[in-house]
Amino acid sequence: MRLLRTFHTIALPALFLCAFFAFACGPDTDRNEEMLQTAMERYLEGKLDQSLLLIDKILANDPEHSRALLLAARIEYYQQDMGAAEGHCLRVLKDQPDHVGARLLLARIYGQNGDRMVEALGQADEILAIDRGHVDAWYLKGRLHHGQGELSEAIQAYRAAIFYGRRIAGAHAALAKIYTEARLPGKAQRHEQAAQALDWQGTRAE
Repeated sequence: MRLLRTFHTIALPALFLCAFFAFACGPDTDRNEEMLQTAMERYLEGKLDQSLLLIDKILANDPEHSRALLLAARIEYYQQDMGAAEGHCLRVLKDQPDHVGARLLLARIYGQNGDRMVEALGQADEILAIDRGHVDAWYLKGRLHHGQGELSEAIQAYRAAIFYGRRIAGAHAALAKIYTEARLPGKAQRHEQAAQALDWQGTRAE
């Protein structure tokens, strides 16, 4: 009898509580996932304003929905609204500091502004501290250094992208350009041939 009373005292209220949360939270969660899927489809179709409207509805239900925040940031990045994109990335990183997708996009945002190049490279380094073999971070780091005329650092980063990715046409093409400008035709030709072969196979990095 004592065990039965204990069950009624502890287990039954817990079951009712679980049922309540399943009823109260489940439909909103499912609806958010449905809207996010539709938002992604509109994004891929190029219907960015429609995608953002759906994201706004998701964030009204769940203000810290990381995937919705990141999708909003991507759209705003393509729309050149860098301030809004940065804000959404930072909201993701507030709760998930190791979110490499948010850091990579943030690095690209900062890389659009010559005055924030140190911050852009810092974000790339943060990603590589989390994942040393992150190919996109190495490739972006190479582009950032290359844009600054820091060729030694750019070569090192591009080579790392090739090492970890094995099949990165963009990195080969960038190295071919560097070696051509440095009047090293042998190295330039090897990387240009590799870039052309990989590009033909659809492996060029953006």
